[in-house]
Amino acid sequence: MEKMDFERFEKALRVLAIALFLLLVLSLIPIVHVAFSSYPAADDFSYVANTAPIWRQTHSLTAVFSAAWQHVQQTYQTWQGSFVAVFLMCLQPGFLDTSLYFAGCLALLFSFVFCSFFLFYTLARRLLECERVVSLIVAFTLVFLSLQFTYDPVESFFWYNGGVYYTFFYSLCALLFGLLARAFTSQRKKVAAIQYAFCLPLAFLIGGGSFPPSLASLVVLSLMALFFGWKRRPLRAAGTCLVLAAMAASFFINVLAPGNAIRQMQAGSPHSPVTAILLSLVYGAYAFCNCTSLPVIAGWAFLTPFLYRAVARLRFTFPFPLLFAGLLFGIFSAQGTPVFYALGMNMPERVINIIYFSCYPYTLLAWSYFLGWLSHREWWTGFLARAGLRWSLAGGAAFCAVVLCAGAAGTLGLIHVGKDPNSGNMQMTGLPLSAQAAVCLATGEAQDFHAQLLEREATYCDESLSHVRVESLRSKPVLLFIEDIQEDPAYWVNQSIAKFFEKDSVALASGN
Repeated sequence: MEKMDFERFEKALRVLAIALFLLLVLSLIPIVHVAFSSYPAADDFSYVANTAPIWRQTHSLTAVFSAAWQHVQQTYQTWQGSFVAVFLMCLQPGFLDTSLYFAGCLALLFSFVFCSFFLFYTLARRLLECERVVSLIVAFTLVFLSLQFTYDPVESFFWYNGGVYYTFFYSLCALLFGLLARAFTSQRKKVAAIQYAFCLPLAFLIGGGSFPPSLASLVVLSLMALFFGWKRRPLRAAGTCLVLAAMAASFFINVLAPGNAIRQMQAGSPHSPVTAILLSLVYGAYAFCNCTSLPVIAGWAFLTPFLYRAVARLRFTFPFPLLFAGLLFGIFSAQGTPVFYALGMNMPERVINIIYFSCYPYTLLAWSYFLGWLSHREWWTGFLARAGLRWSLAGGAAFCAVVLCAGAAGTLGLIHVGKDPNSGNMQMTGLPLSAQAAVCLATGEAQDFHAQLLEREATYCDESLSHVRVESLRSKPVLLFIEDIQEDPAYWVNQSIAKFFEKDSVALASGN
C-alpha cells in the first residue's frame, strides 16, 4: 500500500471508529430513557423488605448493611449460597425510595457496556495486536451487537434483582478477564502485579455470585494456570493461581450452602451431573446457533478483514484450530451445567442472556484463531496472490456497504408483528433493543406503565388502609413488565409488597 493510500486508509479507519462510537451512544439514548420508567417488581420487594424499613427508621447505612448481611445469612441457610449477589439484591436502590429504582437499572446497563467494551478492546489490542483504532472498531461493533440483540432485555437491564444476579456478574467476569489479559501481556512487572492485585477481590466477588459465569471462569483460570506452568512462566502462573484461589474460595462457600439443597429439592426435577453436562453441550450448540442471527453474522463479516489483517502479521502459527474451537465451545457450554443440575429444564431467561452475551468474546477468540491459522497456510496465501486480491479503500467501502445492507435485511427478518396478549393491540417483537425502547416510548406504554404503578404506590402509602386492593395494570410493556400481584393476598409477590409497604395485605381488586 502506497504512502498516500495508507494515510487515506488510516483516516477512513478513524472516521469509521468515530461513526461506530456515535452509533453506540445514540443507541443508548432510548434505552436510558426507558430505564426511568422502570419500577420494582417481584423479588425486588422481597429482598429489600428488611433493609427498606431499617432505612426509614434509622437513615443509617451501617444499619442497612447490617440488615442486608443478616438476610444473607438467613438465605444462605434456607435458599441459596450466593452471598455476594444476595447482599447486592438487598441494596437495590429502591430501599432508599422507589423513585431511585432506575439508578440500579442504569448501573446494570452501563456496567455491561463499559466492561464488555473493556474486554473486547483488550482482547483485540493486547492478544490479537490490532492497531488502536481497529481495536476500537472491534469493541464498538461487538458491544453494539450484544446490546441490541439481547435475548430478554427486561431481565438483563430493567429488572434489578434478575439483572444484578446474572448480567452484573457477567460484566464483572468481562472486567476480570480484561485485566488478566493486560497483566499477561504487560512488559512491566510492577504494572502486572497491580493488575493481579485488582483481580483478587474481583475474583472473590464473582465466586460469591451466580454459578454459570463463576463456573466457566474457574475452568478458564485453571486452564490458564496449567498453560503458564507448562510454558514455564512462573510469574504469570503464580498470579493466575492466586486469582484462581480467590475465586475458588468464595465459590466453595457458595456451593456448600445448606440452602442450595433446599432450593434444588423445590425445583422439581434436577438432573444428575453427567446428564447436566450432556444437556449443557446440546444447549450450547443451540444457543450459539440461535445467538448468531443474520445481522450478527453480518457484524462478524464486517470485522473479518480487520481481524485477518491483524492475525496475519503475528508469528504464532495458530495450530490445531478445531481443538481450540472445541475447547472454547466446552467452556461456553459449561455455563448451562449448574442450571440443568439444580433446576432441571427450567432455564431462566436471565441465564440465557449471559450465555448469549458470552458468545461474543468466545466467538472473537475462535474466529480470530481460525483466521490466524488460515493466514499462515501457504496454499491460502498463494490462492490470494494468484487471485490478485489486495486491500483498497474503494473495495473496503463497497464491502462495508454490502455488509450493512445484509445486516439491515437480516434485522428486518427478525421482526414479528402480532397481537399483544394483554391488550389485543398490534405488537412488534424481535426489534433491536434501541428500536424496541423507542417504540415503547413513542406509544406511551412506558410512561403509562410507570404512572399506573405510581398511582398504586400512593394507595400503598395511605396510612388509613391496612388491607389494600388495587386495579390491574392497563399497560404491560415487554421491556418493563415482569410479574404483577394477584387477587390472592397469600401469593408471594403480594406478600413481599405488603411487607415492603408495611401493610397487612395487598391484592388485586376482585374481578380484575
